[in-house]
Amino acid sequence: MQRLLSVRDAAKQVLGGVGESTLRRWITEGRVPVVRLGRRLFIQTQALDEFIKSGEQVHEKGGRVSDRKHGHGVGA
Repeated sequence: MQRLLSVRDAAKQVLGGVGESTLRRWITEGRVPVVRLGRRLFIQTQALDEFIKSGEQVHEKGGRVSDRKHGHGVGA
């Protein structure tokens, strides 16, 4: 059985912590899959691990998102 994390807890685990609002935006954009239980959103630990390993854009600076794989900014 997969472990589920709240959005808040998952945000704390993404590379030492990203903002909860950033993680919610990634969810809205379809980058991070979620499980909905009632009105609450949860992220499976396996899905979070896969997101991190994929090298998705996970570091935000000055309104731009850096692509960790290629080390360059991506327009917001």
